[in-house]
Amino acid sequence: MNTAATVTAAVAIVTIGMTADATNMTAGATNMTAGATNMTAGATNSSSCLKVCDMIYFPRLSLDDTTRPYTIHGPMYEVLKILTSKLNTCFEWVFPDLVTAGFQQPNGTWLGVISYLIRQECDISGSSFPMNHLRFHTVDFSIPIFMESSVIAYQSPVIGADLAGFVKPFTTFIWLLILASMVAVVVGIFFIEWGESFLLRPQQSDGWESYGSVGPLTVAWTSCLWTLGAAVAQSSTWSPQRDSVRLLSGLWLLISVILSLVYRCNLKAMLIMPKVQVPFNSLEELMETDIHVVLPKGTLIHEFVTVAPPGSLLHQVNERIVLHTSPPRAMKEGSAGLYAVIATDYVLQSLFHDLFSMTNSCPMYIASEPVFTGVPSGLAFTKGSPLKHAVDPILRRLLEFGIVQHLYDAATRNGTVCFKPESFTRPKNSLRPLELEDFYGVFAVYAGGMLLASVVLLVEVTPKGR
Repeated sequence: MNTAATVTAAVAIVTIGMTADATNMTAGATNMTAGATNMTAGATNSSSCLKVCDMIYFPRLSLDDTTRPYTIHGPMYEVLKILTSKLNTCFEWVFPDLVTAGFQQPNGTWLGVISYLIRQECDISGSSFPMNHLRFHTVDFSIPIFMESSVIAYQSPVIGADLAGFVKPFTTFIWLLILASMVAVVVGIFFIEWGESFLLRPQQSDGWESYGSVGPLTVAWTSCLWTLGAAVAQSSTWSPQRDSVRLLSGLWLLISVILSLVYRCNLKAMLIMPKVQVPFNSLEELMETDIHVVLPKGTLIHEFVTVAPPGSLLHQVNERIVLHTSPPRAMKEGSAGLYAVIATDYVLQSLFHDLFSMTNSCPMYIASEPVFTGVPSGLAFTKGSPLKHAVDPILRRLLEFGIVQHLYDAATRNGTVCFKPESFTRPKNSLRPLELEDFYGVFAVYAGGMLLASVVLLVEVTPKGR
């Protein structure tokens, strides 16, 4: 994984490329009006063209104000060109004071694109955005184009070594079964070796040692050492004499070989696998931490949090909320661990695409439990507009043929990598050849074993040891 400095530099580049924050998203600051920018699509008479409300909704629609006239690009821009071509018309851009979908204020008025649609200063929104009951009763929506989910992103956790990898090759049940088998072998050898001597030889008056050449404690100790030594592939001087003991010990040797081979193979895999401890995996777990939350201003999740009833989980977000109109800046602060970011999966996928394309890593991870799922989004029209009935059939054909999804996937082809489980452990989750760093844990085990064996050898060869 790249260093924090590399990720920060990449986010800075993304911030420059995605200039929503640089323009401050206001018409007054940038003087972005349809007449001033003259941004039309093949229009000779702008009055007859569709007025499209521009909005920043990564990656569907974004604005580059580094050139004049401004450049608007994204999958929805291509969809708009197809729609106007099929409708045999043109379109021109109108820039609202807040280039987001907008939200309703306490006095009942709206901000953003919806306010322009209400005042009929726009005919259609430039991008699809999520629907809810308030928006649905204020403007008309096209057929759903995307199904969105609100997810939580946070700084990727630190990867560490998993010391529990020595016991993970087998489950708890298998370990208990192995232990029970060892006990059964020890007891079986003891009773066969010493029990037969006890039954076949008469009892003497001088104690336990008279029941054979050795006593029961010696036989039990020898049985334990041999059984354990066979399991860990260590030699022993004990040799079974009776056929029944040979059969039992031979069966245990076969089982030990199989278990040791399976254990060593699984142990190498477990030592190679990193240990990842994520700080949270749901909104409920996030609220148990002291991490602040970044929300894109004017989005549906922002509205849900604002109107959430007191005492609810969403209402708790208000106590630590930080509003942003710049997703790239939110990503920069989120990847640094300053905040957790709650946004739609489509927006985060776009930002992850740019970061992964430049750093080949995932600086943030996605919590496994989303905040909301299955929220439909579509293009918005003025209430009662006949344009909806003309656009819906064209959109339906584009969706059925997969053209809209293809345009979106082409714009965010690298963004899906960071959405995979534990994507932060590797730049790409796919089969790959083993590298040298994958064997560091194995080398450490071998080095420790050699060191321990060397110490035992030195103790044995010293005069005192002799």
